[in-house]
Order: sequence, then structure tokens, then C-alpha cells
Amino acid sequence: RLDADSGQIQRETLITTQSADVVNEVAVNFGPDASSGANVFRRIVGAVDSTRPDDELEPDLVTVDDRMFGGYRAALSQSIYGRQPIEITAQAVWDPTTAILIAQDIIAAQALPRRYVEYSGGSDLEAFDIGDILILNDSAVRLADVVTQILDITTSGASVLLSLELFDDPVISNRLIS
Repeated sequence: RLDADSGQIQRETLITTQSADVVNEVAVNFGPDASSGANVFRRIVGAVDSTRPDDELEPDLVTVDDRMFGGYRAALSQSIYGRQPIEITAQAVWDPTTAILIAQDIIAAQALPRRYVEYSGGSDLEAFDIGDILILNDSAVRLADVVTQILDITTSGASVLLSLELFDDPVISNRLIS
């Protein structure tokens, strides 16, 4: 737990947002056929179960597809950025559940913009490792119990600089993403 309100750490940069490459619908082609090499199966994770608006071949056509699985993060992202689909191939996957989990992981990572910030503090911050997950509080910028990950650690004398990625929970986040 890091707490800027108690003086344990000090914010060194503004919170920046990166929203390039937003992805909120993922089609996973998997299960390669040994004779042709083509993938036999497909699963799609997007905003709504079994419904795909705006079919690629016929705009304004809503199709029903049992291979389509929905999720809140994808729906939230699509309401802000519109449908941002990608298609991937998973040659080593034969299980539909694994294909769905791969798509859900991509959406979790890319459906919403990422926020970054740097904090400095004393040498006690050297105990952390890159990749550690922490809870951050800084009421000056409205961060209360925000989950963060350490991306980089820089030491300079008695001061340690932590580069952090903020993981906002879209269910409780009330900020407008632009």
C-alpha cells in the first residue's frame, strides 16, 4: 500500500492517459485442421452474448451467433469508442474455453485507456520489484484504493522513483474517459 496523503510518497508527474489501440471485440480462430491448416473453430468476445450488430457483410444487419460472448468491459468500451474489433489465430488451442479466455484477456488489457503516473519516496521503496501490484491512495488527484503495477524503479541517492500503471475499475469509476 502506497499513501501520498500520509507523506510516504510524492507524486512527481501528472497522470497521463494512453488510449492507442483500443480493442473491444476479439475473434479467436483456433483448432487447425491437419490436412488444410485452416482453423476449424471460432469464438468471439464482445459487448453482447449471441448478438453481433452491424454485420461486416451487410451494415445495419443484426446477426445471432452462438459463438459470441459478451462482457461488461467490452460493452463499456464500445459505448465510448464504438466497435473496435480484431481477429487473432491461436494455432495451439483446441478448447473453446481457452479461446474465450484469450479474448477476454486481450479485452481486459486493451478495452479502456491506460493511465500512468510516477511517485518518489524513500529508500524503503527499493523493497518492491518491477511487476509488483500495490494499492495507491492520493486524494489530491482522487485516487482512493486504486490498484497499480510497478513498471519501473529508478534509484537516485536516497530517493526512489516508481513508474506506475493505474488499473481503474470501470464498474466503480465515475470519471469520463475521453
